[in-house]
Amino acid sequence: MKRPAAAIFLLLITISLCSQTLMVDSVFTGSQHLLQPGKFNYGLNLGSEFASIKGFGSEITTQVSPHFSYNVSKRFSVGIGIGMGTTHYINARSWFQNEQPAASNGSFTTGSIYVSGQYLVSDRITLSGSAFKIFPVTKDPLPFNPFNPVSRNGAQGANLNIDYKISDHFHIQANFRYSQGLSPFNLHSGYNDPFQPGSLVPGFSNNNSGW
Repeated sequence: MKRPAAAIFLLLITISLCSQTLMVDSVFTGSQHLLQPGKFNYGLNLGSEFASIKGFGSEITTQVSPHFSYNVSKRFSVGIGIGMGTTHYINARSWFQNEQPAASNGSFTTGSIYVSGQYLVSDRITLSGSAFKIFPVTKDPLPFNPFNPVSRNGAQGANLNIDYKISDHFHIQANFRYSQGLSPFNLHSGYNDPFQPGSLVPGFSNNNSGW
């Protein structure tokens, strides 16, 4: 690769538009929010993204991610979600230009599955985590596509979040993530975990690209 990774970050311009609809059943007791046992919660993430890399083209990605959770007890809930994202790229070139000298137009679709859990340890400490699996639905015709962060064999990983409440309006959080099959040099936000809002690369992470 002729261009260093640092230059890629500086040249990447991303505009993301995301919306979320979420219904949560909980009761407020004292200084903590307790779940209502036996209740189902549901939500829907909708997102679109535009990104452009100088010399490598542009892309538009749209994604939909419905997700559901179930309150097992007042302190513990589990959830599952699915996602589908389609990327259309325009005048794109491979990271290794000698393999794809001409600009290319095309598209590919990726699916994902997520499972999650949340546990209220105490009035102040909440543990939450999720595991994900991302897999190609349609083949990406452009080898080493700069807008596809997922290995051709798919990707998987897990997130863990610890939230410590100092007061009702002040929290400290730590987030840890392990992944395999995701490029650590790509901040593509079109593949979002609905239980971990934002990009798939939040917090501290150990990335194994697995290409």
